[in-house]
Amino acid sequence: MERVKKIKYIDNDENLGIDYDWDLIAREYKKLGVPPEYDITTIIPLGNNALKWYILTSERSVGKTTNILLIGMVMNALYGTMIQLIRHEIDKASYYETLFDRVVSYNQGQYIRRLTNGEFETVKYYSRNFYYATTDPKTNKTVRSNKSFCVALAANECYSLCSFYEAPLGDWIILDECFNEKNRPEEFVHFVHLHKTIVRDRMSDKIIVLGNNLDINNIWYRQLTIHNVVRKMKKGEHKIAYTSEGMPIFVHFMENRLPEKRRIFNKAHYGFNNPELNAITGNGSWNMKIYPLTNMLEDREQITRGIYFSYHDDLYLEASFINTRSGVYLELHPAHRNAALEGDVLFKITQPIEPNELYFGYDKLSKRILEMITNKKVTFSDNETGELFNKFLYEGMKKRIE
Repeated sequence: MERVKKIKYIDNDENLGIDYDWDLIAREYKKLGVPPEYDITTIIPLGNNALKWYILTSERSVGKTTNILLIGMVMNALYGTMIQLIRHEIDKASYYETLFDRVVSYNQGQYIRRLTNGEFETVKYYSRNFYYATTDPKTNKTVRSNKSFCVALAANECYSLCSFYEAPLGDWIILDECFNEKNRPEEFVHFVHLHKTIVRDRMSDKIIVLGNNLDINNIWYRQLTIHNVVRKMKKGEHKIAYTSEGMPIFVHFMENRLPEKRRIFNKAHYGFNNPELNAITGNGSWNMKIYPLTNMLEDREQITRGIYFSYHDDLYLEASFINTRSGVYLELHPAHRNAALEGDVLFKITQPIEPNELYFGYDKLSKRILEMITNKKVTFSDNETGELFNKFLYEGMKKRIE
């Protein structure tokens, strides 16, 4: 693959970054021989210059990482772009050493040969950098490219990196394995700080967020203020969501294109509907634990109400104590109004501000609720409410509903 001879810059200003020819990048990507069913350039609108963020999430592996890496490798071959591969923490070396295995092994090294004009055949990882490499037939030693094409970074090192790290060509920014059940609010903040260090004042970058987690209530959606859009999406759907400030974000809930053998295997082994196992069975849309539902209790009578739970400063859940044949339960459902009133109790996992706000876990009512959780005396209007309350508990107290 030949380097672009004359590089253009946005508004003819080198400080704003490269004005990438996304049609050219897509054509060269296709020339690598990517199978049509995995051609990601037909899905994500890279040529939309207003878009900086792209979120691709799916059930398990659908070839996201491989093909996003390939696009970055094409950009490197054409423009010298340096892929910025980010995780919140640096992973074990074994993860990075095998990251490009699918790229390297496809059709006996077809991708690498075409990217490097036959000069190299594999990828090697050294000191947080990825290089093209080959074996010298005379010495049988590994020879690597003079420059790396990809660097591994840790978002939690953002404050130390800001003083010295420079990436003038770091325009393809991949946030790998982003979504998981243990995501913390500071992870998002760390990434934004690191992103600013990478791009400085450039406008040429693209941020690709990858995840295999189907958690509809993941904190990243909330911090990007697109959770209300994402929660309505279905498998296979993609759309541009807008943040509270009007910034567009491309979101694609990627459908797993199961080969026939896999479909037969799933039908034989996993021919049932269980929301907790959607990532394995391929059924449904979002992964959800099954929670005890209020409608399973008989002779319900409300005793008290006016208890609310705020998840990251949004009023989301309302709780009531109810009397049933089986004793007193705490019932939770989505809040029917967007503000707690005087006399209500509002539990938070962030700093309380108003007189009726309490930090959950340290008062008598909190302790009673925690005791009811332990004794399995809590029910929910639906599974989504259960998921949201579980998030509240985990982020506030590292506790979960079992």
